[in-house]
Amino acid sequence: MFNQYSIEKKELIVSTEIPYFCEKYYYDNNKKCRKYYEELSKEEHSDGLYQCPYGFSCYKCNGKIYSCLIVLGHSDFSKVNIHLKTYKQTLKDFTNYTISQLRTIIGHTEVLEHKQKILRLTIHDLKNATKHFMDLAENVKENADLAKKLEEDDELFSAIEGYSLIQYRLEYHDQLLNNNAVYGNEKRHINFHKMIMKLSKLLQYRGMKKDVSIEFHGYTNNYFWCSRDMYLASFIFIENAIKYAEQFTKIDIFFDDKDRNTTEVRIANICKNISEDEMKKIYKDGFRGEQAQTTSKGSGLGLGLAKKICDRSGVQLTTTFQEKDFKVGEFVVELKIQRDIVEKI
Repeated sequence: MFNQYSIEKKELIVSTEIPYFCEKYYYDNNKKCRKYYEELSKEEHSDGLYQCPYGFSCYKCNGKIYSCLIVLGHSDFSKVNIHLKTYKQTLKDFTNYTISQLRTIIGHTEVLEHKQKILRLTIHDLKNATKHFMDLAENVKENADLAKKLEEDDELFSAIEGYSLIQYRLEYHDQLLNNNAVYGNEKRHINFHKMIMKLSKLLQYRGMKKDVSIEFHGYTNNYFWCSRDMYLASFIFIENAIKYAEQFTKIDIFFDDKDRNTTEVRIANICKNISEDEMKKIYKDGFRGEQAQTTSKGSGLGLGLAKKICDRSGVQLTTTFQEKDFKVGEFVVELKIQRDIVEKI
């Protein structure tokens, strides 16, 4: 929001519009800027508004100095105008704040930065805790007797593997936070049947809360050398199917090997009707349809992220909706995986 002088790092952090004059003079050791900020950083200078030697305003607050500001009723406009003209700029090229506006905006900024710091620390601790429990889960599965019990008991399996859900959700968070960035696009041999079966077992307890079951049809033994992120995309598709499925319905998951090089996976659920216009927008970042707005909280970013993962993984994604009556219809996500496509990435 504002350029800052970091008291801790002793450097100017440029993050928004800044007069050429300020930027140039700060890095010129012969000028007064750097010494001015170093002096203002000292504890004897309390938080509040200050004016720099060249007429611009700055605001000291909580270990930071918001700098290079033009503040009505505080900045020395006669000085500021002269220095801006040196580099062919004018007051109109920059936001001019009132003292009240500046304090309000900085107050809100400080609150948001504090919340973000807490969130970062919380996510960091969750990641460490999840890794710890997943390592323990791996140790449990190395015991042949316990591994056999896991295969025979879905509830025990979900209890042990449940930490994977936290890991998927944290990866989901990271990719959304970093604007869907690709983390190296790590690949591995993936059997989509095993992957989706595992995810469904982990997520089925969410479905039980609304009397929604999951049924599997068909089988595939094909393995594809594919982006590991397909785990996350599949998690999003199954989670969405459960989230929006009508109560007392079932989610059908179909596996179909067309040949040894091609597998199709379909995930179908019954949900409230979706208009043709909404179907055109479901993969648009931030879009939330009428059903999504009334059913649950969300960002409208999940399906957009899943599509990006499929696109960069070479997996063909098709989504359809077929109305059954005036209230509900069938929403289908179809994934077509072909060996010659995924191995070229």
